[in-house]
Amino acid sequence: MNGESKFTDPKRPTDLHSSVRRQAATLSAGAMLTAKERLAICKSAMSTDNPDAFRPLNATPPIERYYWISALYMLLMPTRRRQRLAAYFTPPHICRHVLDQLEANGANPLNHSVLDPAAGGAAFLIPWALRLAAYAKKQRWSQDKILTAARSQLAGIEIEPGLAKLSEYMLANVLGTDEPENPYRDPIVKRANALRSSSVASQHEVVVCNPPYGRVFRPSPALKQRWSAVISEGHVNTYALFVALSIERAKEHGLIALVLPTSFLGGPYFSAMRAHILANCTVLGISLIEKRAEEFLDVTQDTCALFLAKRQPLVSDATPPCLLVHADGTTKHIGTIDLPVAGTRPWAIPIAGVDPQSQFDDRLATLQDYGYGVRSGYFVWNRSLHQMADRKEPQNGEVPLIWAHNVKPCEPVEPTSRHSPGLGTFVLLPHNSRVSITRPCIVLQRTTNRSQKRRLIPGIITQELLNQYGAVITENHTLVVFPIENPAISVKEMSKIIHSKPVDDRYRSISGSVSISTKLLRQLRLPRPRDMITEITRHGGVTDEAVEAAYAATLKEP
Repeated sequence: MNGESKFTDPKRPTDLHSSVRRQAATLSAGAMLTAKERLAICKSAMSTDNPDAFRPLNATPPIERYYWISALYMLLMPTRRRQRLAAYFTPPHICRHVLDQLEANGANPLNHSVLDPAAGGAAFLIPWALRLAAYAKKQRWSQDKILTAARSQLAGIEIEPGLAKLSEYMLANVLGTDEPENPYRDPIVKRANALRSSSVASQHEVVVCNPPYGRVFRPSPALKQRWSAVISEGHVNTYALFVALSIERAKEHGLIALVLPTSFLGGPYFSAMRAHILANCTVLGISLIEKRAEEFLDVTQDTCALFLAKRQPLVSDATPPCLLVHADGTTKHIGTIDLPVAGTRPWAIPIAGVDPQSQFDDRLATLQDYGYGVRSGYFVWNRSLHQMADRKEPQNGEVPLIWAHNVKPCEPVEPTSRHSPGLGTFVLLPHNSRVSITRPCIVLQRTTNRSQKRRLIPGIITQELLNQYGAVITENHTLVVFPIENPAISVKEMSKIIHSKPVDDRYRSISGSVSISTKLLRQLRLPRPRDMITEITRHGGVTDEAVEAAYAATLKEP
């Protein structure tokens, strides 16, 4: 590869997203590029000696230019390696917001040391260096003094060798030096695994990080012991380990900024992480990041920026602000976060019309108080293909399989095949199998999408369906809400309550994920059954107004 290909000049800045993808495909042309070849291409993109190459990048501001160069390097990597490293970088407007918030809370790029333990393409270190240089020039610092400050105050760790080297080149480009070519100089961004390396032994006034996301399967006993404080139920997620590392590496009274999936706010597998944060830090605020298609290249999770101060004694009665960061970089204050003083319970983010302070009020009820339980769908179809078949009618011993796509809001479920129109999917089960469903109940989609009006999508398994087939079974992408004994509300009415806007809003307030959690559903606070029954009668059925009135009636009680 000679690195001489050019970007197609986009008509609008937003076209850089597709332009970078096209250029990466053209440059790699199906070849497995080495790290050295990827680095050479990206250095060419930075070069001012070749203004015709990568022409659209020449017109972009520095932070945006370096972001797209890093993105180019990422897209030139083999897909599996990119996915394994979770190599996805922080967009410039989010970096600006994060650094603005750090400065608003007392960070000073001129004299505070900063660490990024998952530096990637130096998305945070580059704008920090630019701010350092800008403030230094106002103080009439010499170029040598600026370089000395940058070398002593900026630190990054990156596991991918080529990215670590690219970050060094980009930082040198920002600071106006060719020092990356000096083999004797200690690099700002060191190549290492931050979770294992002694390279992060020192502490810093500021730690900022967009860690890799993803579960660690088959973690070693040593890893589980080292990071036990943030591991819940044996579930190890890489970003939880980086949260613990960031807290460790911050000095007392230091500031920490983390870009994380919002799933940590209420996810049961992050309960230990939430408790660890509250035990060691004061939460200064959370900024929810408005979602758009190419926010993080190839990433679909909702994200937020979490701001912490490592300090003792902890502030136990704070109500930290919650902001919304729009795609154009502007922000909006949307309320405050309801935090526990300590412990593992979910953190409630503000939702219009929902008082976060009431989310965990002991006067409210749960599904169990209504006489309902919750469990996950049992059947994992891709592990049990030998048990299932698509046909018009079941054979002896077979029952219908309820897919997630069969679930429509508050409607009877119709068991139709995923792949064969006009047919059903039937599963062979032992007689009187404990996993079969033989009573009317509610089935929910376990994973929803942002285009759906509600997060909670409940359908109904009716007595008529059970009379027809005797029993049904649901797949693992569903949840089942089932009557335990003498439920206070009928299955049909319960499905409408779950699907109501007041209940859906309260669930979304404690869940940062499009995946529905059985534990969060069990914890979800509802009006007391007697108040709900009263308001259903008064309103002539289950309506949003009836449910909201029932919440108000419950919370009026002393």
